[in-house]
Amino acid sequence: MLCAPCLVCCFFEKYFIFGILLFLLVCFKIFDQDKDGVLSAQEVTHMVYVMKSVVRENLPETPTEEVTFSLMKQDSEIVEEIFQKVRGEAMTVVEYLEWSLTNPFPEQFLALIYQVIVISVSLTLVPTLFFPRICKCLTD
Repeated sequence: MLCAPCLVCCFFEKYFIFGILLFLLVCFKIFDQDKDGVLSAQEVTHMVYVMKSVVRENLPETPTEEVTFSLMKQDSEIVEEIFQKVRGEAMTVVEYLEWSLTNPFPEQFLALIYQVIVISVSLTLVPTLFFPRICKCLTD
């Protein structure tokens, strides 16, 4: 039988992985501009450009060798590498998930998406939770 801390760890590990997959699917949907369920060559090219830009903007003082090497590659070279592994003319969700787990670019983009979601949820919840209380205090 697992102790309480082990149960908590199992719970968070399960939902953490689910959360990461959910964010990766959100990223896929962002780049699937024509909403056909796959990323065309044009959409993959745009995705690589955006992700490289985000990584470049958030580059730490001492980036890893993998990030440095990936940033030195041309966008077209990265797109070509992606389509060498893709089984068709467009990238599916599964292929995107496989690529994102072996590439340094999606991590920074996921962090940016997370920040946007936190800010938008905060801006939505704060007024609905606190303004009625503030108004009530002012009228009392």
